[in-house]
Amino acid sequence: VLLVATKDALYGLSPEGQEVWKADDIENIKEGNLDIIENTPYIVLVKSGILKGTNKVVDVVTGKTIFNSADNGMANVTKRLYLSKSNKLIFYGGSKNGTLMLLMVDLSTGQKVWEQTKIFEKNSEQIVSEAGELNDAVLIATNKRIYKLNKATGEEMFNVDMKSDMPVLAPKKK
Repeated sequence: VLLVATKDALYGLSPEGQEVWKADDIENIKEGNLDIIENTPYIVLVKSGILKGTNKVVDVVTGKTIFNSADNGMANVTKRLYLSKSNKLIFYGGSKNGTLMLLMVDLSTGQKVWEQTKIFEKNSEQIVSEAGELNDAVLIATNKRIYKLNKATGEEMFNVDMKSDMPVLAPKKK
């Protein structure tokens, strides 16, 4: 499916140039507002700069909006973590009342699996890598800790403090 954005809508076109779908609730999309989730049929449309603001997950085969972060209590998104084994996406950002939150979505159904607002201590704690995925858990590394979260509920199973200081080189000997 070829994506074509106009002022009025986002279109999915067949290789022959025929309209497969039209999403007229998505307008004025620029290339910088589109993020492809590699090896999936999903794209993320970001409404105000890369990652920030509203994130809409769209299935490019059908044109269907799978998930909209704004409709699920998020005021901004600063990071997305795709879990390929389970086809889930974790959004990290701020809620409408300013609380840091993680939110997991099942991309097969578009349903929110869980929401977690009690993990990170302050805005200074930031996710620093992709998520690790185990059968029953998700591993998330921040600049302060590594967390193991229950994949089904989002509850913290445990965390380990981590130093993220840059290594210091020894002075050169003369």
